[in-house]
Amino acid sequence: MPKLYGLPEDVIAKLCGIFSQYPAIQSVLLYGSRAKGNYRPGSDIDLSIQAPTLGLSDLLAIENQIDDLLLPWTVDLSLLHHIDNLELIDHIRRIGTPFYEQPVSPAHGLRTGFKQPVKNNGSITLKTLCNKREQL
Repeated sequence: MPKLYGLPEDVIAKLCGIFSQYPAIQSVLLYGSRAKGNYRPGSDIDLSIQAPTLGLSDLLAIENQIDDLLLPWTVDLSLLHHIDNLELIDHIRRIGTPFYEQPVSPAHGLRTGFKQPVKNNGSITLKTLCNKREQL
């Protein structure tokens, strides 16, 4: 099975499936060693959620759903708007790579589905998945 960021596609799809359940999530950025490409097999998964209206109780619910996946990696999840460390914010903005996006339809201003990173000929693009639950 092909891997992106050192993660199997089914793991990426499961994580994106969790994020898609929260309409307040605008995007999720992958940062750290997996985004830089110098990860090791046991490296954690550093993800920062961009969702200004998402609260800490929602973050806890998301963390619980991720824990239920029983992944062999630690997932370090943060809300970008709650990070106080300016160096970390700068790192996320420089190194952060789109992991998940929930786009808005330009015609109606409605959420149309979510995007998940996929690898095409060695370059990373975002693939739109319209029928979230059916495709996971």
